[in-house]
Amino acid sequence: MLCQCSSDKRPARLSESLETIELAWVNWACDCPDWIETRLARDSAEIDPGQCIYLEAGAPGLQVPNEFYTAGHFSQALRLTGRFYQTPGIPAGYEPKTTGKIEPGRVFRYEKIDIINR
Repeated sequence: MLCQCSSDKRPARLSESLETIELAWVNWACDCPDWIETRLARDSAEIDPGQCIYLEAGAPGLQVPNEFYTAGHFSQALRLTGRFYQTPGIPAGYEPKTTGKIEPGRVFRYEKIDIINR
């Protein structure tokens, strides 16, 4: 089921800066941002939830493959090119994991996705 979030929780304006970032998946058991830049995950044994982000595909067909979530995330990362939204929110197409509150966070809208080996 897709998130039926009110428009005030959806970020609206994209930054002008095109960026390429490398991300690892954090399997949180909550409705909160669950991706972190690999450079931040390497710096510490513990992940700071405040540094995690949501992803939003910029076009149909750009979703993270299911195989990544089932096994790939152990040895792979994502390299994405896109833009951050200027304000925190909840991305379009977010699929809640629970029936609880969905936490807003930084959202990266990507236009290119590559799966890379770590």
